Amino acid sequence: MKECKKCKEVMPLTDFSKDSTKSSGISSYCKPCKNKSNKVWQERNRDKIKEYGIEYYKNNKGHKNESSRVYYAKNKAERALQIKEWQRNNPAIVRAHNAKRRATKLQATPQWADLGKIQEVYTEAQRLTELLGIEMHVDHIVPLQGSLVSGLHVETNLQILPAVENLRKSNKFEVIL
Repeated sequence: MKECKKCKEVMPLTDFSKDSTKSSGISSYCKPCKNKSNKVWQERNRDKIKEYGIEYYKNNKGHKNESSRVYYAKNKAERALQIKEWQRNNPAIVRAHNAKRRATKLQATPQWADLGKIQEVYTEAQRLTELLGIEMHVDHIVPLQGSLVSGLHVETNLQILPAVENLRKSNKFEVIL
């Protein structure tokens, strides 16, 4: 049993966090008091926390991306189940996203587009998926909904990529010099 220095209540040791700076190895404040003081500090220091997060992201971007890639590679099946579960629990968001993409695709398809050739690209991607045993995606070289530039849904703006590469590229336009 230990008394919390803040609320003065006597509680079992399990209600206190470990603290290696204390000689007892246990924090002076109980977990509820510590949580309250942490929340107050966070509210007072929002800008400081945000700046730290931005700086940390800039300095650790490569490491974060690599650790994410490793994590997703190890937990591919589990992540797929989590995504399916999320989609099942959020059907309205999924429908809205798909509708927006379909509308953008329709709007980005000019009248002069050769729909037959576009279909051939998708058919070839399916054939390669079956032949190679690697999931292939049809990617828009210049994204339909890019932040800097938006492309058209035409056969010359399509490329076949392994799914992993397409998902990595996401909605970005990568200029290769």
